[in-house]
Parts: sequence; C-alpha cells; structure tokens
Amino acid sequence: MTRPKEYDRNDVLNKATELFWEKGYEATSISELAKKTKLNVNSIYNEFGSKNKLFCACIDNFMTNYCQVEEILTKKPLGLNNIEAFFKYKMEIYNAEYGKGCLVFNTVTEEESVSQEANKKVNHFLEKMKVL
Repeated sequence: MTRPKEYDRNDVLNKATELFWEKGYEATSISELAKKTKLNVNSIYNEFGSKNKLFCACIDNFMTNYCQVEEILTKKPLGLNNIEAFFKYKMEIYNAEYGKGCLVFNTVTEEESVSQEANKKVNHFLEKMKVL
C-alpha cells in the first residue's frame, strides 16, 4: 500500500511555476524545485516523472491561472471596457505581483533549452492568441 500524499499538487505546481517563471527552465535546478515546493527530489520525480514534465505541467498551470486573456477580451458586451480590463489585469499580474514578464514569452526565449513538448504548448497558446 502506498502512503497518502502529504502535499497539495496545485500548491506544488504554483510554487514550481513561480520558480520557473522567475529563473527560466534551464537555470532552475531540481534541487531548487525541491526546496521551493518543500518536496524531496524523489517525490517530484514520482509525481511528475521529470523536470521537463513538471515544467510542462507548470506551463499548463500558468495558462489556466494567469492567461485569462480570451475570457477578458470576449466578455459581452464587447468594447473598450474589454481592452481596459485586459491591460489592468496584465498590469496587476505581471508587474505588481511578479514583475518577471510572461512565462510563455520567457519560454520562447529558451526555445533551444526546453523540450519539444513545452515548445508545442507555448506555440499552441500563441496561435490561440492570434485568433483573438
């Protein structure tokens, strides 16, 4: 029988997302992730499989929690209020709280260092944003 998890997966993802967002994929070590998430390295590998898979889960987490662009821009009635709400949201998230830019765009600059899977996730998001 396996032991029950003593951590919240979403909390781990949020903390790992913050670290990747701050330092980038390549500059973030698995030991730093363990320290930030308060998990041991084995627990990270057991839950996510690899640093890359954790990073991909963090990209998904980021897009779910921080990239509500579509929701803001398509809210009815359409108009200037949507654009103002979009910029207000972005200023609150990216400047006040984090000041680290956008994880998606930061990942684009590390294209050579991250996996094809991570690049596909980022490119899918960027293509989706073109439609808006």
